[in-house]
Formats: sequence, structure tokens, C-alpha cells
Amino acid sequence: MMNRIAIYAEQCLRAGRQCWDEDEIENPSADVVIYEGTDEEIIAQASAIDAACDADSAARPGAANAYRRREARTLREAVGA
Repeated sequence: MMNRIAIYAEQCLRAGRQCWDEDEIENPSADVVIYEGTDEEIIAQASAIDAACDADSAARPGAANAYRRREARTLREAVGA
């Protein structure tokens, strides 16, 4: 099953949370990031985001990217993982 998940972009008040606005999903703006794929592909994308955050934290101790972590968590929640 193909999923189309919209997540509010980092500059938005609801950054990293899932967007349910059909207009935003069908006609995305700079305020929404769209992810498409099967459940497994979405989970793989979420894992890749987490891995990138881990690598960044290892390279720069104390570095945190709360938005990217929230984005990965939202993707997993959206597919029920």
C-alpha cells in the first residue's frame, strides 16, 4: 500500500507534525514536506533520518536536531510502526 504523508516543515508552528489538510497535501507549499512510499519505505526513511541525526550528534557533541527527530517519529506513527 502506497502512503502519502505530509509533515509540517521546520519553519512552521506545528513543525514535524503530520498535516491533515487535504489542500496542503494535494498542492504542497514550502510549509509541508511530502513523503511517499510503502510502509517499509516510510520506516526506512525514518530510520535514515535518525541515523543522520545520530551521525551529526557524534560529529558535534551536544548537537541536537529536535525537528528531524520529530519528523522521523511522525513518519513511524503515520504508518503504525
